[in-house]
Amino acid sequence: MEKYPYQFYIFGKTLQGNKFRPSDWAERFCGVLSQYQPKNLKKNNNRQIGYSPYAQPQNYKGEKVVLVNKDIEKIEPLAWKFVISFVDDNKLAFEEKLSNDQNQEIQKKIIKKQRKSSAEEKLKKLETI
Repeated sequence: MEKYPYQFYIFGKTLQGNKFRPSDWAERFCGVLSQYQPKNLKKNNNRQIGYSPYAQPQNYKGEKVVLVNKDIEKIEPLAWKFVISFVDDNKLAFEEKLSNDQNQEIQKKIIKKQRKSSAEEKLKKLETI
C-alpha cells in the first residue's frame, strides 16, 4: 500500500501494455466511488449525479485515465482498499500526478539538458572543421 502516491493516474492499460476493457471502465470505476464526497460539501438538491472529487475520469497524455486522490482513505478506508485492489488485481499502469512546481522543475531540467546537448554538438562540429 506504500507504493501508491498521494495523487495518481490509473491508465486504461495493463503493465504488459494491453488495453483494459470495457472501454467505459473509467466512468464505471468513478461511478462506484461517486458516493464518497468531502464532509463539508453542500448537498445538491437538484439530484444530479456527479463524480467524487477523489476519483475523476480524465484525459491525460491522450489517454482515458482516472485521477485518484488518496484522501478518499480518510473518508472510507474500504474505498481506498477497493482502488488499490482494482489496480493490483488488473495489473494496471499508474503514474504519480506531479504538482505544477514539480512539472516546472522537470521542464527546466529537460531544457537545460537539451541546451547542453546542443552546445556539445556544436562544439563537436567545430572540432571536426
